[in-house]
Amino acid sequence: MRMVAGFIALLFAVVAAASGADAIPPGWQAKDVRPVSYVNLKAQRGFKLTMKRTDADRWYLFVGTTNPGGFHVIDVTDPAKPAIAKVIESERGSAQITSSGDLLLLGAQLPFTDRGTPRPFRQPPQDMDLVTLWDIKDPLNPQKLSGFAARGWGTHRNGYFGGKYAYLAAFVDGYQGQSILLTLDVSDPRHPTEVGRWWWPGQRDNDGVERIPMAFHGAPALNRDGTMMTLAYAPGIVNLDVRDPANPKIIGRIDFSPLTQVGPPSMHTALRLPNDYVFFSTEPEKPGCESETLAQAGIINNRDPANPLLVARFGRPSAPPGAAYKTFCDLKGRFGLHNVNAETHLPVTEKPVNRMFATYFLAGLRVYDISNPLFPTEVAYFVPPIPDWDKGHRGVEDVLVDTRGYAYMTNGSEGGIWIVRYTGATKN
Repeated sequence: MRMVAGFIALLFAVVAAASGADAIPPGWQAKDVRPVSYVNLKAQRGFKLTMKRTDADRWYLFVGTTNPGGFHVIDVTDPAKPAIAKVIESERGSAQITSSGDLLLLGAQLPFTDRGTPRPFRQPPQDMDLVTLWDIKDPLNPQKLSGFAARGWGTHRNGYFGGKYAYLAAFVDGYQGQSILLTLDVSDPRHPTEVGRWWWPGQRDNDGVERIPMAFHGAPALNRDGTMMTLAYAPGIVNLDVRDPANPKIIGRIDFSPLTQVGPPSMHTALRLPNDYVFFSTEPEKPGCESETLAQAGIINNRDPANPLLVARFGRPSAPPGAAYKTFCDLKGRFGLHNVNAETHLPVTEKPVNRMFATYFLAGLRVYDISNPLFPTEVAYFVPPIPDWDKGHRGVEDVLVDTRGYAYMTNGSEGGIWIVRYTGATKN
């Protein structure tokens, strides 16, 4: 099993310089993952990712950004020679994007002030566009089509899988316990309309139901025929019948306790896997490993949607050999699973069949063999240079993997995009 480390980063930097790409930062550590190139966003924080391949066989990566909000369009037709092709700026950008076909949804959100509480915003609600809709038929010239306005604070991780409906994790006035599920009809993308909402009893203000820690982070996972949705919606995983999107109905649920916190990250991700398995994860919020409940990830058997069962858990990543620290806990930063290759509805993205990719903040990118979903096994990793947590750096944020085998990672507050390639034995 081949091992590589940052001491050969200089070689890659020379190659990058020769190709016109940004130099690959030194200091990375890896096992069976090699860096291909690096894109410097010049102090803008890159976050969520989506992708489009044109009829002319051009590949474009869309990167949601903050400082300011909006998105970058990066030509990755040759992943070794990525080039920023277009920059779109927008007000209140939350760096949350999702797309299908020629339609892209860009989320907007006010800054969190009290994230781990039932009321995560100190600001009063505002009349604002929760999302804006963009035509990306020509990726070099995205056109804003419309916005969907409501009174609230914005949206977090939204999902658009093609077709008539888009699904928002919406912070709207009149609810507590973080965001709720809001469904939009986007069949006319110039005039999106609300179809329905779903929330846990106790979230709506003054509904007389005792509140428990609850929140919807988004995005949902939709089954193949669009009739059932699986949500990471604290305090657990929920299966909803969405044949009538105006009135979703609970099919089944599995709850987890204790959770890391009240906020959206308490149940962060639900991702469909083959054979009716579902991956789930929670997100760490506080630094270190002893200031909150363990962040966790696992696999659920969802063949009986009325009775989902926890069947596997993922282990905690270990420090690379020769690292200056014994464990990632010693670094006192956020350490736990954050995002996975989630835009798997796109024809250009790799599907999680035998392997999956996940970001772990300070622990970088981890690659798992999930060919036997009862025994998920880490097989590779890529850890970029670890910044100083005390200065507000978060580590690796999101990942998207294309069908050519290239993985794209946003490096958070470091302001860059890593393009890497898994070189191990686990085939998909």
